[in-house]
Amino acid sequence: MDDSIVVVHPPDDIIFQILSRTSLKTLGRCRLLNKEWYETTYDSNFTQHFFKRIDKVISGFFIQDLKHPQGYFSSFLPIEEEAAKQDDVDENTKLSLSFLPPAGAGSVKILAAARTQGIILLCDYNYMRYYVCKPATKQWRTIPSLNTRRFSTKAIAIAVLGSHRDGLRFKIVRFSSEVNRTFVVRREIFDSENWAWKRLNCIRLPDDAFLLSKPPAVSVRGKLYWLISKKQIFVFDLETESWGIFAAPKAAYENEYCYDETQLVEYQGRLGLIFMGNKECIQLWVLEDYNQNRHHHHHHHHHNHHHVVWRKRSEINIEEVNQVEPVSSPVGFCNADVLVMKGFFRMIFYKFQNNNNHPIISKVVRLDYPFTDARQVFFFQSDFEPVKFRN
Repeated sequence: MDDSIVVVHPPDDIIFQILSRTSLKTLGRCRLLNKEWYETTYDSNFTQHFFKRIDKVISGFFIQDLKHPQGYFSSFLPIEEEAAKQDDVDENTKLSLSFLPPAGAGSVKILAAARTQGIILLCDYNYMRYYVCKPATKQWRTIPSLNTRRFSTKAIAIAVLGSHRDGLRFKIVRFSSEVNRTFVVRREIFDSENWAWKRLNCIRLPDDAFLLSKPPAVSVRGKLYWLISKKQIFVFDLETESWGIFAAPKAAYENEYCYDETQLVEYQGRLGLIFMGNKECIQLWVLEDYNQNRHHHHHHHHHNHHHVVWRKRSEINIEEVNQVEPVSSPVGFCNADVLVMKGFFRMIFYKFQNNNNHPIISKVVRLDYPFTDARQVFFFQSDFEPVKFRN
């Protein structure tokens, strides 16, 4: 009798079935365990299957725009095919922020979203009050206020670090500066552990750099990323509360075609960068490896001691999209093979990797006033489990 351990590998389709029935939380863990599972779970066949069981998870995005003089508008667009037919939609798929305390229409602005945990950070500009909320369960809490008079917010982000018995662990990071000193950036962090803000020392950005919240920060594996210039990316580590600056791929800034369209995205759980290679083509680069030297920037001096490896992942031909919506720009990926493009009147879901290699537009969502030119799009995924906020 052989005592060696027999490892049984269940067939892929069974694994597919099991993974597609797990919760959002378990899915996140499984992705870290196994490379094949990782690939499988970002494929649109899988995500469609996973989100079909709508009672469990909802996926889509909030789009937001500012219209004078009424203020801010936001609306939730679900990604699911079924939910697009808005006639007999189950209430669950219609997320809205109307459950928040009456704040006067138009004064509540979405500042940031924790993409896969369904948590949103908002500010009510009437009372200068911050809220954290989970729209799927209509739960919210007020966050202590900050000095926003002298220091205007340049960028703000929220990230969930985990959850335990005491409740959800999250951090909010705010970067601000005085009107006439935009290169000196003040840093504040809110930690849900002690439900309070703390100030970290100021940092000084390079001369050609700007830290802005538009588009929102990309949050990947405990780090937040912003594009701060044509060539540079700012990274903030939520665990160590340190920061760094590293280079974008050369191709992105040596390409004279159109710098404006360069943006950071999340792609398969990694940091990605997309830009227009030319009118018909979007290039996607993925950060394969990034190591900062141990002496992080707790100081005001930064040296570029990093090991940075970018890899070109794909060239996406967007001729099809241009025919439907001549002026559109990429927003991000809702899974490994679907790119979302935003035009003036439409949101276009573009399946660029297909088995027969012919890209297709898988879905078009019409945007009505006031969202025809919505500037901000927040990807959003949530389950319907009640969350426990401390405090």
